[in-house]
Amino acid sequence: MLDLLDIRTLAFTTIFFGLCFGLGLITYSSTLKKFKMVFHIGLGILFIGLAQFLISLRNHVNDFISIVIANELNIIALILIYFGLHKLCQMKFTISKAFIVTLLLFIFLSFSYYTYIDPSMKSRVAIISYVISLLCFLCAHVVFTAKLKESVLPLRILGVMFSVTAIIELLRITIDTELNNIIGLEDLHGIHTLLFFAALLLITLISFCVVWIVNLQLQEELKNLSTVDYLTKINNRRSLEKIAETELARSNRNNQTLSIIMCDIDLFKKINDQHGHLSGDSVLIQFSDLIIKNLRKYDIAARYGGEEFLFLLPNTDIEQAVDVAEKLRAIIAGNTFTSTSTDTLSITASFGVTSNSDNSINWHHMVQAADSALYEAKKLGRNKVIKGAPKRTSANNLSVLGLNCAKNC
Repeated sequence: MLDLLDIRTLAFTTIFFGLCFGLGLITYSSTLKKFKMVFHIGLGILFIGLAQFLISLRNHVNDFISIVIANELNIIALILIYFGLHKLCQMKFTISKAFIVTLLLFIFLSFSYYTYIDPSMKSRVAIISYVISLLCFLCAHVVFTAKLKESVLPLRILGVMFSVTAIIELLRITIDTELNNIIGLEDLHGIHTLLFFAALLLITLISFCVVWIVNLQLQEELKNLSTVDYLTKINNRRSLEKIAETELARSNRNNQTLSIIMCDIDLFKKINDQHGHLSGDSVLIQFSDLIIKNLRKYDIAARYGGEEFLFLLPNTDIEQAVDVAEKLRAIIAGNTFTSTSTDTLSITASFGVTSNSDNSINWHHMVQAADSALYEAKKLGRNKVIKGAPKRTSANNLSVLGLNCAKNC
């Protein structure tokens, strides 16, 4: 069946697809500043098309161009794709420059030797097939081990195709026993036809899957922009409220207690006024990092607005939540923060704590109660933890739990 395929048509299609898809990805990368690795992958595909074009010119141009340079381009192409896949999969590129230079020099010298000094098509094919299969297996390893949850399917497709191409390259060495009789494209058949077909499919799938992965990453970024606070990189208010509705429904269904802590940095305006807004932003980032570090793993933190934060504590009663808030209050008061001018700052925070006392309490009631408790903490001198019950706003339902009341109330 493979012999029925027109090898010249496959070769021309591979050249055409390589040049078109390569130029397409290079152009596409110019619109994506964050995804510069697409340029390297596109350049690699372009080089594959160019290499096949030079190989097809054998007997029409010098052997140095159609054999040595063409195969050197094939290896450079796969190295570029390998490098681009590392960056696309957000992985560290582990191959050293010395190894790359050595590999390219080896291809150049060995192909020059088996072209001019001891002409041997079989030796050239064995060398290039082993090297291409190695690079294809390395590319497969990258995409199979990548930790991009949103891009599992396109990565798996790429991994399978790289592996198949590598296997075909190895089969090419063991199956074909008439390599030395090959002069031009018309002499290619069998496994060579399959290899052209695999190369054509690989070029197409790389181009398609790279664009697919980039689009999935852009969608994930867009999703994060709507759910993650741009400054502190924790949940924003919109995200928290969605999570809270789910957690509140679950706690009511399982007859568990859900608590929330509302926290506000004391006298934050003074930081902005005295040290500048950039220092204020820096303090907010350091503050949120400190909070995340000291919350329990299953607690959820969010920036609720400005210098105000809200923490969701599943399966936690009011007294346990107060303990958590008091721990955070003490840690914040004892910590030093750094401004953009490297000045050290000491800050405090006030806390309002509440919980769903029964199934009739909704999220709005809880936030209102926590906000009222926080307001009371501010009135009573700041740097305090106050607990409050939803729907109850009398003074009897508020208790002062913090110590070391902040001055300048």
